[in-house]
Parts: sequence; structure tokens; C-alpha cells
Amino acid sequence: MQGGTVGQDAFFVISGFVITGVLLREHLATGRISFLQFYARRARRILPMAMLVIIVVLVAVSLLASHRTRSLPQ
Repeated sequence: MQGGTVGQDAFFVISGFVITGVLLREHLATGRISFLQFYARRARRILPMAMLVIIVVLVAVSLLASHRTRSLPQ
């Protein structure tokens, strides 16, 4: 097996199972499914950590780039 396709398949199967369970529980609790609320909950869970990662990467790149330009011979 090449390219990690088994891992990708497992990820999508588990993700689909979890998402379906969340949507079914919402339907059982409220009688309907709000995709807007579903995606809003995902964004509130994922975006804070994504922003942290982006900030850390930008700071690291900035520091590495400034260190590298200072160490270049002139």
C-alpha cells in the first residue's frame, strides 16, 4: 500500500460516523437539523487552535527569516 490511502480512508469513515451521529442526535433532540449551527459549532471548536497555529508559524518564520538575513555575508 502506498501513499497513506488506508489512513485517509479510515479518517473519512470515522469522521462520517461521528458527523452522522452528531446530526442524528440533533434531529432526535430538536426534530430538525441546522447545518448553519452544525458548521458554527465546528468553527468555534477548530478556529481558535487554527489561529494559534497560524500565529506560531508566522512568528517562527519571521524569526528564522530575520536570523537568516542577518547571518548572510555582505
